[in-house]
This record gives sequence, C-alpha cells and structure tokens, in this order.
Amino acid sequence: MRFYGICLCVMAVLLLIIPLLPGGLGKMEETVPEEPLVAVVDEINKAVPEEKEEKEEKTDIPVMVLEDKIASFQIKNAATQAVDTVAVEDFVLGAVCSEMPASFHLEALKAQAVSARTWAVYQKLWQQEHPSPELNGADFQSDPEHWKGYVTKEQAQERFGESFEAYWALLTQAVEETKGQILCYEGEPIAAAYHAISAGKTESAEYVWGSFLPYLQAVDSRGDELAPGYEESVSFTDGEMKQIMSAVDFEGEPSGWLEILERSPSGYVTLIQVGDIQMSGLDFRTALGLRSSCFTITHTDAGFTITTRGYGHGAGLSQYGADFMARQGSSYDEILAYYYTGSQLCQW
Repeated sequence: MRFYGICLCVMAVLLLIIPLLPGGLGKMEETVPEEPLVAVVDEINKAVPEEKEEKEEKTDIPVMVLEDKIASFQIKNAATQAVDTVAVEDFVLGAVCSEMPASFHLEALKAQAVSARTWAVYQKLWQQEHPSPELNGADFQSDPEHWKGYVTKEQAQERFGESFEAYWALLTQAVEETKGQILCYEGEPIAAAYHAISAGKTESAEYVWGSFLPYLQAVDSRGDELAPGYEESVSFTDGEMKQIMSAVDFEGEPSGWLEILERSPSGYVTLIQVGDIQMSGLDFRTALGLRSSCFTITHTDAGFTITTRGYGHGAGLSQYGADFMARQGSSYDEILAYYYTGSQLCQW
C-alpha cells in the first residue's frame, strides 16, 4: 500500500510524537499533551458565547476500506509492562478522557475523539508492518497511572467524583457520535498529532520532526491566546543554568550565554546558541522542561527568565484552539479540517 511507502520515509522522526514509546509512533509527547490538561476554560467561556445554531448532519462521509477490520488495540501498560486488549471505542473513550478536559465543548471533544482514533489506527497499521521489539506485540503504549494516553472508567470515576456521571455522559456522547470515523489524506490514515495550546499559530511538521507532511501545516489559532497558561515564565539562576547545561562550556558574562538564532515562521525557536554549542529549540525546551519551544529569554542580576507561549510541540490540532472554535459555532468536522490541512473525514 502507498501508505506504508510514505510512512517508511518519515516514521523515524514521527515516532517522536508518542512520549511513552521508546522507538514507537501521540502525545500526540504530545501526540498527545505532556500531562493531563487542567479543566479551566473560564476565560474562553467569558470571551466567546456558545453558539446555539444547529448544524446540519453530515451524511456524505466517504467509507475507507481496511484489509482487516480493526476491533481492538493491543496496548502496553508503561507501569506494569502488561499488554492489554482494549476495544477500539473503549480506547477512544479512555483517550479523550485522559487527553482533553471533560468541561470542553462537545464539538471539541468529538474532534479529539476522531484525532485519537486516527492516531491509534495509524499506529496499529504501522506496527503490523514494522513491529517494535520494545512493545512486545502491542500496537502502542500508554501510561494510565499518570493519565497519559488512555485511562479506565474506574480511574475517571475516582478523579471526577460527583461530576463523574455528567462528564462521562458527555465523553461517551462525543465518542458515539463519531464512532468509526478517522482522518485520511489521499485515502490513508494520517499521523494525527495534537497538542494542548499553540503559540497563537500552530507549527508545521517539518520544524518539529524534520519531515514535510501536507496535512500538518501551520494555521492561525488565536483563540489559544485566551487559554489558561498560554504565557508562563520560569526563572533560573546563573548557577542553575550551568548545572542543567553541564556539558556546555560557558565563557564570559552570563548575559551572553544564550542567544536565539532562528525561529520558524510560526515563532517557535528552531536554533539557539548555548555557550559554545548550538542546539535546536526543541532540545533546549526538553533540557529545561519548558512548556513550549516558543520562548523569549531575558537576563538580570538574578539570572535568566524564560517566557513561553503555548504548551506542547504545536503541530496539528490545538486542543484549546478546538474548544475556542467550538464555542464560536464550528462543528467537529470543521475543526478537524482546519487543523489538519487537506485531510478528509472517513468512516471505516
């Protein structure tokens, strides 16, 4: 299939999408967000009134035929190393629950359901052709104990408490109303990356994983600027910076230790001078545990202050951006078409 030919060229870098898989294709880190999102959307709710207009039901979704019907996924538990068999829609429900606040708009939850289902199908098809020894026969890995990738109904009940019934009903509705739907590009499932909050514009795949993907291109996502945690600052003393970057040789005044050299068109740092070496903005972000590679740096007598915008790698669907669009009246298919350029909603 053409799908596997294309995948072979880009899979090595796309594997970085999943934060838990050593050598596997999420989180969406973030094919999935780096940690469970906080269900706080007051600012967005206040800024954008919910649209009440009813949408026409979509009846023209094309059918995609898979060689083998996918009924379940084999999921490796990061904590126990056990491989569990989970029905497709049960996984999608657990994935939406773990990856997006249940307080989000129904249309945003539906968009997340399609994105999570698409990623899982993509990964399963890849593993069938190129099995990873680390997965022990699984399609992918999750970490339910830390709410990463997938959680069980029991875990949701424990966390949501008195709100469980209402939240679970909404999540279930999002999954049921998109049952069997995935995103395709030229008839093949896409690598449906997603992240929590963009920097006001999403990032193209080539600046994140080094490979061009036509459906992961930069788009404006200004609604993210209203998201809680959109802009945050973290401080490091000169000594802390030297300790973290212990492999780097720092000379001269600390104010000259760090210099941003290049940014992508979306504003994310792609190259930074750190002492005597140059590194990517993504590597710098990882080393310092920053929320995003879209950042600015200032230095005072107290040390360095790094201010980030957004949360996550920035490619694909922005979860807070999706919620913003939904509250403006966009349907889930419109949200998906916006964030995944040229993709098509398919039924299988």
